[in-house]
Amino acid sequence: MRNRFFVSFIDGCALSGLHSLRSLGIAILAVVPVAILGLAPKAAPKATPKAAPKAWTAPKTPWGDPDLQGTWTSDDYIGVPMQRPANLGTRQAPTDEEIAQRQAQLERQAENDSQEFVAENAKAVVNPPGHWGERARRPPRQTSLIVDPPDGRTPALTAEAQQRQAELQKIRQGSPGGPEDRSLYDRCITRGVTGSIFPVIYGNGTQIVQSPGFVTILTEMIHEARIVPLDGRAHVSKDIRTYMGDPRGHWEGKTLVVETTN
Repeated sequence: MRNRFFVSFIDGCALSGLHSLRSLGIAILAVVPVAILGLAPKAAPKATPKAAPKAWTAPKTPWGDPDLQGTWTSDDYIGVPMQRPANLGTRQAPTDEEIAQRQAQLERQAENDSQEFVAENAKAVVNPPGHWGERARRPPRQTSLIVDPPDGRTPALTAEAQQRQAELQKIRQGSPGGPEDRSLYDRCITRGVTGSIFPVIYGNGTQIVQSPGFVTILTEMIHEARIVPLDGRAHVSKDIRTYMGDPRGHWEGKTLVVETTN
C-alpha cells in the first residue's frame, strides 16, 4: 500500500498514509529509475559526414573573361588614410584591438545617424543630418589606401609637382574670382581617374558592365563612364585630352589592368 501511495505522489496525486520519510525516500528511489528508463530518448542516428566545401572559383562571362560585373562600393574604406602613419612602418593590417575600436566607433555613428535631428553640439551647422551621408559597414582591414611602396607612403614629389602644389595652395587661400577658380570637383564636373576610386561623404558606388572586348566602369560620383577597350588598340593622339583620360585594358590572370594616358 505504501508503495502505491508513493507512486501516486510521483504522478502528482496527494500524498497520504505516509508513516515515515524513510519510506518516502525508498519509494522515490524505486520509482525514478523506472521513469528515467521510460523517458530515455532513442539513440540518435549517426550523422552523415558533411562534404568538404568546394574551393571558390571566380565566375566567368559567357565569352570567357573573368566576370567583374556588379555594383560595388568603397564605403568600408571611409576613414582609412591615404598614407600610412609613419610610426606603423610596413604594418599593412590593423590589430585586433584597433579593429574592435573601429567597430565600436561604427556602432556609435550608426546610433547617431538614427537621430531625426542634428545634435545640438554638432560642429557643422550647414551640413545635412548624418544619415544623409554614407558610412562604412565593417571595420577596414588596411592601415592605408596606399599599399605600394611597402611603407604605404607617397614617394617624394618632383620639383615640378612641388611648384604646382604651391600654386594651388596660393589659389585656395584667396577668395575665388569666378567659377574658374573652383576645382572641377567643386563644380561637379569630374573627380578624375584616381579621385573617383576613393570614398567621400556619399556617392561611392561603382558599376561594372562587361561586353566582348570592353569593360565599362561607371562611377556614381560624378556620373562618368570609362569605356575600356581590351583589344590592344593604340592610344589616341596625345593632343586629345579628356578628364578621365584614354584607358586601355588587358587581363593578367584574373586581374584587370587598365593603363590610362592623356
